[in-house]
Amino acid sequence: MLELASTPHCHCHAELFVTHAADFTPACGMATLTSTSEQPRSFGHDSFSLLEKAMNTKRPAPMEQVGAAPVKRRKLAPPTTKRPAPEESNGAAPTKRRKVAPKAPATPSRRSTRRIAPKTKDVNIFHEQALDEKQLEMYTKIEAARDAVVFPHEEAISKTKQLHGADTYGELSFWFQTALFRKTGLTSEHVFVDLGSGVGNIVLQAALETGCTAYGCELNSVCANLAAPFHADLLARCTTDVERRRLTNTARKERVRFVEGDIFKNDEVGSWIPQADLVLCTNLKFSFDMNDELLVLAMQMKPGARMATLSPLFLGTYAPGEQSPMKQLAEERCRAREGESRWTWGAFDWYLYTKRD
Repeated sequence: MLELASTPHCHCHAELFVTHAADFTPACGMATLTSTSEQPRSFGHDSFSLLEKAMNTKRPAPMEQVGAAPVKRRKLAPPTTKRPAPEESNGAAPTKRRKVAPKAPATPSRRSTRRIAPKTKDVNIFHEQALDEKQLEMYTKIEAARDAVVFPHEEAISKTKQLHGADTYGELSFWFQTALFRKTGLTSEHVFVDLGSGVGNIVLQAALETGCTAYGCELNSVCANLAAPFHADLLARCTTDVERRRLTNTARKERVRFVEGDIFKNDEVGSWIPQADLVLCTNLKFSFDMNDELLVLAMQMKPGARMATLSPLFLGTYAPGEQSPMKQLAEERCRAREGESRWTWGAFDWYLYTKRD
């Protein structure tokens, strides 16, 4: 018995149920089928084709079975390789970049018109060197003598510094001076000159540490008048014969001397420079004219003598054919470590000039 149940809502779908294989009897291309209403119907060739088509059709999606509309999938646009600018993506007008006008050439200053000697490679002289107990003891003596003599007059010194500019005065550390003496090879056979010696601490350290002849000149009268008492107090603190001999002035030889006056106009300074082996000038706050005058003093040094400065020596312009004095000096730029100067707590450059033959 073959039973075909048709669905009234969909004519192209059918369900086939086999109740018993013996009830199905084909006859001459015809088949007798019994519907659920038990009314026999005859199907011809077209009916079997429709049944075969209905059984081979794929089942629709669940939403299509209940009569829902098919879902339309949105096609994504392929990603672009170049992202648009933010202004263009939201529909805003593109931003117009403002053109910056070129800067006008600066007016050449006096410094730019001066000739500067070529720099050599930087040299850091502060390599690690162990200080022995004698050197530490020497530093302690100098500091103690300074506290005893100079400290009570700090207020008077401060007032005079305000007249010339507080930043004009400064000091270099003990370690800076030791490194300078070692680099230049200062010994007891040499002459050291400090231009702008202040209270005389560098002059006294040079004489006490190396045994050289040390001279100093200071413009500030208050500082210059404290140099001699400072010298006497330090001499009283010396405990060895070598230290006393290095600081003691005799009739035959004056090892330490201080003068008050302008370093460019003092006659004694003019006599010291030609015999000096090492000249120190802290010209950090010097004007261009003062640096030019300092250069004139450097030209008076003997061949092989050296001058240490905190700022380079700038030269003025010269007439055509006139030889620059800078050709007579060899410049070496050095690097001092942090904390070696009271003008600045950071590392700084200083310059060493050697008089050529």
